[in-house]
Amino acid sequence: MVELRSGPSGPSARRRTGRAGILPIAAAILALLGTGPAFAQVGPPAPSGNAAKSPAAAGAKDQAKTDDAEDEGVVTNFDDWSVRCIQPDGQLKRCVMSQVIVEKESQKPVVHMSAGFVPDSAVPVMQIAVPLGVYLPAGIALNVDEEQLVHRGFEVCSPSGCQLLVVLSGELLEKLKKGDKAEIAFQDAARQNVGVPASLKGFTAAYNALIK
Repeated sequence: MVELRSGPSGPSARRRTGRAGILPIAAAILALLGTGPAFAQVGPPAPSGNAAKSPAAAGAKDQAKTDDAEDEGVVTNFDDWSVRCIQPDGQLKRCVMSQVIVEKESQKPVVHMSAGFVPDSAVPVMQIAVPLGVYLPAGIALNVDEEQLVHRGFEVCSPSGCQLLVVLSGELLEKLKKGDKAEIAFQDAARQNVGVPASLKGFTAAYNALIK
């Protein structure tokens, strides 16, 4: 079995998969690599190791962190979800909430969930992205506590993966807020069913921060 890990898609997660902007919301999706593995339970993110550094190296690293933080905006973690906000000069603040699920051993992302406001929309839109190599006719489903709430075809596939967009409102939003666990379901290229568990811990807090 291959173990998966879910957690907020903060700066460390972004560095594993390459840099991406957060606007529009499609640009918030990380580069999704590889094909679908077998899945086991989702656990909390593991802490990254800190090797000893010389004073000069530490200073350079601190400067790099500062530059990187300015570029990535302000990130706030809410358990397994994060909210990243940027405010370009002279523009309104823009935020995206997200969670990335990675395969533990390879560290490759297998599902990325993000939500934010898109032009001409008064409510947030959630984007769910999975790697290339899925069986497109089967579409993709979002289940919460074993109840299927969404099952639709993919909106688009690009070199970064295949994506679904869904409006976060009504029954879907309430179920996500109150739910214990979610699952992203699709079929791989061999037409085998794949179910990727996702955490809803911190979803409500992240959503509330997003809509402020």
